[in-house]
Amino acid sequence: MKIFAGFVVCLLIIFLWIESDASCFNTHDGKRSRKTFKTNYKLTDQCVEYTCNANGEWSIKGCYEWVCKRRVIGYETANFSKPFPYCCGYPICD
Repeated sequence: MKIFAGFVVCLLIIFLWIESDASCFNTHDGKRSRKTFKTNYKLTDQCVEYTCNANGEWSIKGCYEWVCKRRVIGYETANFSKPFPYCCGYPICD
């Protein structure tokens, strides 16, 4: 009985370790590559921020849609050399 209980405890530890070490695959262009990213890893590409979640899926944040109350007098274009969200473009409002 002690051996069985020890076996169950070992399995539980292994499952918890696997769950806590969840990772996300790179799925660029719909193809899975061999590169994986750890939970909470953030990747920014073209002013979009991707975050690897604990369930092994990516969450995505993009730029906000800005609306002027009055009229638009210009537009600041996206600047990909800046970090997210400062790279986002936005309208210049009157």
